[in-house]
Amino acid sequence: MRYKLPLDYNGSAYRGSQRQSGGQRTVQGDLEEAVAKLVPRDVAPTVVFAGRTDAGVHASGAVAHVDLERTDKHGAPLPPFTEAALLNALNHHLGERIGVASVRCVPASFHARYSASMRTYVYQIRCAAADAEAAGEEVRRVDACRSLLRRGWLSPLDSHRVFVVDAPLDVAAMRAAAAVLLGTHDFTSFRAASCGAKSPVRDLVELSVLEEAPTALAALQGECQRHLAIRVRAKSFLQNQVRYLVATLLQAGQGQITADGVAQLLAARDNRRAPTLAPAHGLYLARVEYPEASYVASTAPPPPAADEDDSDAEGPPAKRQAVT
Repeated sequence: MRYKLPLDYNGSAYRGSQRQSGGQRTVQGDLEEAVAKLVPRDVAPTVVFAGRTDAGVHASGAVAHVDLERTDKHGAPLPPFTEAALLNALNHHLGERIGVASVRCVPASFHARYSASMRTYVYQIRCAAADAEAAGEEVRRVDACRSLLRRGWLSPLDSHRVFVVDAPLDVAAMRAAAAVLLGTHDFTSFRAASCGAKSPVRDLVELSVLEEAPTALAALQGECQRHLAIRVRAKSFLQNQVRYLVATLLQAGQGQITADGVAQLLAARDNRRAPTLAPAHGLYLARVEYPEASYVASTAPPPPAADEDDSDAEGPPAKRQAVT
């Protein structure tokens, strides 16, 4: 039986999602160890992920699949795990940094990587509030907050979960830069030098800069930071593409590059001109989408390997969403 496993994980303790040599701790390694406890000792199940994430990157909507054959201790076949039983068993054996959100029985033709039609990443940012017009105690409070930010201060509750910028960000400028990057382009300037994808062309369906309301707890603590999120959605991505896009928008927000400058960077098709990569700990794989047809058994041959270095499959361009 093949099972689809939507899952969340805190990536701060992992060297990425995919198993690596040298005994490095990975999400795949921990998940496969949990699955192995549910099958005979001579069976080594392989968990297949929808996409790869770098060391330190989190997930709030990753997807994997695994094939399991349930037997007794003598190898005699038993009825397959029910969805509820497998969900409870996996979460019992997993540590606190990974959680399986649900389990769904799917046909053998379903593939976590190749069947995916869209992927969404979200990058979480905290920056100083721009409140120069405030007066009295409010000014002192905001200045104190900026002073803390300049020293790299962040609440331990957000440690390794968001990226802190020690100055206000111009959200309008970030959105103007995002508009330049939306759509189908050659993203050579926004991928790692080691990227092995044959084609650097990708279609960004969404690139949004959103301002989020602070949590109730943050508001009670005298919140004086802005909570921003950059949301990126596409069929597939090049290696490190999302973090280079975020780094560019952060430069725009700090007045280091204009929308015209972003257009020039895009047209240069030169990854040596890319900005410093945005840190991994602010990034989340937030959602992987699948067409309903992928849940229907099919006898069609499996799709060819993806032309890309980050495990995401390619596909036709989708309808674009306006920058917000």
